[in-house]
Amino acid sequence: MKKEKAVSSRREFIKATSLSASYIGLGGFSLQNCIDKTQSYSYADLFEIFKNPEAEARPFFRWWWNGNCVNKEEITRELEIIKKSGAGGVEINPIAMPDHVENPPEGLVWLSEEWCEMIIHAANESGRLGLITDLIVGTGWPFGGEFIEPE
Repeated sequence: MKKEKAVSSRREFIKATSLSASYIGLGGFSLQNCIDKTQSYSYADLFEIFKNPEAEARPFFRWWWNGNCVNKEEITRELEIIKKSGAGGVEINPIAMPDHVENPPEGLVWLSEEWCEMIIHAANESGRLGLITDLIVGTGWPFGGEFIEPE
């Protein structure tokens, strides 16, 4: 009987501290942003929201578009997998293939009409799935690479 009480108390402690720990872990993001502030919530309601948070409170994927080799069917397929994983959204990183890659696949030209169509398709599919989409500005890492001379 004593052991059951300890387990129950520990579980209650974990439940009670989870909301404050998630607030700290998310850099100050508050689950209050994901709930209707005009409604009064019970402990059980808040725990349910914590177990099944809105997209804003879920982890995001950094989604590499290597060489910008993308098409609508693959974008849809990957977003559906990402949604099933429990993620809240994606951050698209369109990154160029390194110069040393032999016979690189033919990718889309960054900011071309076709490339922009893929971004629009990704955003529309994300919306359909309830995911959030973000986009890194530029192609690749804007702050350098192996091609930068030491001096």
